[in-house]
Amino acid sequence: MQNGRFLRLSRTAQILLVSVSVTCAFTSTVAYGAVTPLDSNPTYEWHITGTGPTFISQGPWNDGPIGWGPGILQFSQTVTVSNGVTGQIYVSANDISGVVGWNVGYGSTYTYSYGENTGFQISVPSNRKYEIIWRNDYLCRYVYQQEYVVNHPGGSWPVGSPVACTAYRWKQFEYWHRDVTNS
Repeated sequence: MQNGRFLRLSRTAQILLVSVSVTCAFTSTVAYGAVTPLDSNPTYEWHITGTGPTFISQGPWNDGPIGWGPGILQFSQTVTVSNGVTGQIYVSANDISGVVGWNVGYGSTYTYSYGENTGFQISVPSNRKYEIIWRNDYLCRYVYQQEYVVNHPGGSWPVGSPVACTAYRWKQFEYWHRDVTNS
């Protein structure tokens, strides 16, 4: 601007001015620091980054024996269960077992029995019909996993978002009864 008026620049001067501005912007960007090039073949690894608190998860109620009173209604059950993991799993079963405190390996199958002397029994009153219902309870724990870029000249860092899976193991049978006289 000259004497309160704008200068009129020739087309060549305008191109030169834009060119200088772009060059200056590029030069100032480079002057603030160089970017470390990424390794052409980075290595990625998944790691466990933590666990959540232990909690109980209850399975669905199952129908058991039904009986009329007066009398004793008894329940005995044998069940074969497996410890395991659900959800997205990116680390080994051994790594998960190490942080949760129980074996979650594949093929970890256990059989539990509640027989005549160890099962659940209730007294059914006269003219009443009761049913014993039961379910499995599981001990569960969240395991948090994170993917990392490793073996890189600039160090290692997380990639993406953490992912959780749930490790579980059978804990116990749970019993209850219900009156089904009018059912």
